[in-house]
Amino acid sequence: MSAHAVHLPAYTRPANLRPFDVRRDLLAVADLVELCFAPTLDSDGRQYILQMRQAARAGRWLPAQPAGLDAPLMGMVWIEDGVLVGNLSLIPQYRGGKTRYLIANVAVHPKYQGRGIARQLTLAALQDVRNRGRHETWLQVEHKNSIAVNLYSHIGFTEQMRRTSWRARPPEAATRHVGVRQRHKVDWEQQVAWLDAIYPEAMRWQLPLHMSTLEPGLKGGLQRIFGQQRTLQWAAEQGGDLQAVLTWQSSSLGADRLWLAADPNDAQLPMASLLAAASRELDPDRMLALNYPAGHATEALQAAGFTDLRTLIWMRFPWEVLS
Repeated sequence: MSAHAVHLPAYTRPANLRPFDVRRDLLAVADLVELCFAPTLDSDGRQYILQMRQAARAGRWLPAQPAGLDAPLMGMVWIEDGVLVGNLSLIPQYRGGKTRYLIANVAVHPKYQGRGIARQLTLAALQDVRNRGRHETWLQVEHKNSIAVNLYSHIGFTEQMRRTSWRARPPEAATRHVGVRQRHKVDWEQQVAWLDAIYPEAMRWQLPLHMSTLEPGLKGGLQRIFGQQRTLQWAAEQGGDLQAVLTWQSSSLGADRLWLAADPNDAQLPMASLLAAASRELDPDRMLALNYPAGHATEALQAAGFTDLRTLIWMRFPWEVLS
């Protein structure tokens, strides 16, 4: 992270910008987000837009936070001639006794792009967070979107990491792979170390990964029994040495989650064998989603049947060096 001081410009909210109003804006925002992000929307994104449209049908009876939506509804919109043409969602995350904000769904109608609307929306969001106590503020941007990356960098956001989202279906059930077994209690210490390296705490708050639900023994077992997710885990070993641990968790969204604990620099990652062994217990019609550090294990994941959906740059605003 840059050690240089960051200067937010003096900010006066433009007349075209106002806070998001769930009762007035929800349907228009759903349409705008779909228009702007259609090429990169995955099944989860399409489902969220569907949820927004379903909630919007409640009209004037819509509560401030409609049931069924996965994220709180806050943010700013940009209005031109009475039409909503810009949006920014500001999503609070409460985890581990800490509040963080995620800037998301920054969308400007194509006819109005290039006029600085996205910049005004982002500055308004930062002003809002500053008024709330300068909590950690993050955003994620497609790595190919150089215009957006340059915009956020110029405002003061700094790149922290790059993550690739992978998708696959379980392969057809195969014969048992030698070296793949159920995860054992003795594997936990190494599994935690790998998970901490691959899914560091600095970004884990934004993922539905709760380490305690993976833990062996009574504590983790009770959480798995009484939780809403099913959890299954497999381990790969060679010559008695643990190579990787793969965790599957059910999801109500469009894809079930995979968490991979391994040395991210291992070029011989046994992902194909792990997935083939897991396939005997997985629904062949359910997609599988894996988030992994960009540029790591690419060949192993492709060989296992995974497709690179997108790579996002995770950026953080450095409130601690704001002058």
